[in-house]
Amino acid sequence: MQPGREMAVELNDLGRLNLNTLIGGDVSQVAGILQQQTGADYTIKVSELTYLNGKSAMWSGEPVTIRQDYVRTFLEKKMSPGKTAAAVLAGAGVVGGALIAHTVIGGGNGNGGEGKPEPPPGTGYRGHP
Repeated sequence: MQPGREMAVELNDLGRLNLNTLIGGDVSQVAGILQQQTGADYTIKVSELTYLNGKSAMWSGEPVTIRQDYVRTFLEKKMSPGKTAAAVLAGAGVVGGALIAHTVIGGGNGNGGEGKPEPPPGTGYRGHP
């Protein structure tokens, strides 16, 4: 696994026992960003702990080193091509909507944003000049 990747590790009983003083007891999973891997040790900037009872606690990136023999399973977050494409399209929609709103609301009257807006063809404005 490469540093900088989001990952999680499911701890085994040995891991729960030996990491008890660092992260507390009954932790089933440690999630975060892999900071470095040295031999069989993984240092993770922890963002979330999940407990055996299913509850979780958020952390703010404190590094915790976990030995490979403390781990039941390694989980690496993979980007889903479909979800990534949907996120890109959604972002493009927001930008496009903002541009359209700017054109319609502010200064998109065809005369450089100065003076009164020009009426659509075949219509006129009533009122005082």
